[in-house]
Order: sequence, then structure tokens, then C-alpha cells
Amino acid sequence: MFKILIRGGFPFLFLVHVWTAPLFAQTTDKADDQPPIVFSGQIKPVIYVRDVLASQQFYTNVLGFGFESFHDYKLDKSVTEWQADYPPIYAEIFINEQKMGIHLPQNATDEARIGGVKLYIRVEDVASAHKRILARYDRVGAIKKTDWMDFFTVTDPDGNAIILAETDPKRHSIYPW
Repeated sequence: MFKILIRGGFPFLFLVHVWTAPLFAQTTDKADDQPPIVFSGQIKPVIYVRDVLASQQFYTNVLGFGFESFHDYKLDKSVTEWQADYPPIYAEIFINEQKMGIHLPQNATDEARIGGVKLYIRVEDVASAHKRILARYDRVGAIKKTDWMDFFTVTDPDGNAIILAETDPKRHSIYPW
């Protein structure tokens, strides 16, 4: 894993492992003469939302994510400011090098996925993260302390659960990442 710091002094770490060496898929069929899949190690979560502009504002202004761009599907290009009279269907946000997409649903299957995501994001100081977010947003749970992490949940405008967590080997019995 890697440490991710956000401008404005709000540190995060996605619950995403990034390896520098290639990852190899396990082959279960011994008769398979195909080479293993080599993964790059990059994972890009995409969540479905009802309003890309509102979600982009939430993730950047409330949680402190960076903003990469919107994709203007009519112009087929990325833009950093949305000026069209139709809604964007996609935006890319990030925490340092870890990118995440926010996307309007394109069919009933996508629509059913709205609000069904749970993201764990590691922070260095859960108490200061809680205080900062609570000052900007009201759908924030209390800090819970467990044997394995201290955490709180933020519910985004679409009902997705964003869990911000701190782990300290001196205080927690296991390392859940």
C-alpha cells in the first residue's frame, strides 16, 4: 500500500493495495496453456450517482478529494469546467495517484447500484478528519473505537458509505489493510 496525502492537510489512504511488481492470476485449470494474466496493480473504483456535479462537489469540498475532469460525451473530450446545458455523465476524482470515477447510471443495472458502495479510506488522524468533515456536512456518524480500528462513516448524497479509519499497531490488535 502507499500513503496518500491531500492538499489542505487532510491525509487519506484508500483501502486499495498497489504493488510495484506485476500480480499474477491463479490458474485453476491445469490444462489451460494460456499465460497468466499480468495485472498492473492499479484499481479504479467507479461509483454510480444520481447527479455527477453534486457528487463531484461533495467529494472535493467535503472529503477533500482532488478533481481531474468531467467527460463531455457530446464533444468526446475531458473538460475541467462543466458549461454545457446537459448534465455530465462522468467525472474523475482522486487522492494523489489513486483515481475514482463518479458516473451517471446508463441502464437499470447501473441504477440499482446507486447507494450500494462502501469505501474504506485510511486516515492518519480520525479525530481531526471527523471534526473537519462534521464542520462541512451533517451526514457523519460518531467515531467508533474497536480492537482493529477507530472509524466513522460519512454517507454521501447517494447513500454510499464512506468509512474513514485509523489503525495504530500500538492500539489495535490486527492490521485490517
